[in-house]
Amino acid sequence: MIHMFHPAKDINHIIYRVLLVMYSSAQPMELERLKVVCFYFVFPQYMKKIKPWPNDIKKYKKTVGKVKESFEHVGNLKKLFFDVSKSFDVAISLLVSKGIIDRDAFLEGDVFVYFNKVPAVIMEVIYADENIKNEVFEVLVNGLAVTPFDGINGLKARSGLVEYKYDQ
Repeated sequence: MIHMFHPAKDINHIIYRVLLVMYSSAQPMELERLKVVCFYFVFPQYMKKIKPWPNDIKKYKKTVGKVKESFEHVGNLKKLFFDVSKSFDVAISLLVSKGIIDRDAFLEGDVFVYFNKVPAVIMEVIYADENIKNEVFEVLVNGLAVTPFDGINGLKARSGLVEYKYDQ
């Protein structure tokens, strides 16, 4: 069996995406939400499958509609999300172990990044990253990162990626 490289499962790519998303959102985020946002960062074409699109971020729907389809075809998005989640969990654990993500917040299911602990060379790359200016990236950090997440009307249910039945 041939295994192809894909950034969705590359720990270094995931760490960078986490740092870029967290830097751009400029606020702590629930771990599960961050996982979903980072998933759509790698697979933006699948944002079109969020049904129905949340009303509070309706202004981004047109941008999502313009996202080009990928040459990749994935049959079961939930399985893909589950597979990618394993690598995501390892990346987050590494950031926690280095003290870059607050351990106590992590144990509560939240992500808070200490950017002063991120190596300067990585921060320079983040400051210069062109993705920050991308319309699709704006949907991620200003739309999906802030829209309601839990319950039957939240992003969990609308995306179909994360179980929502037991939300309080």
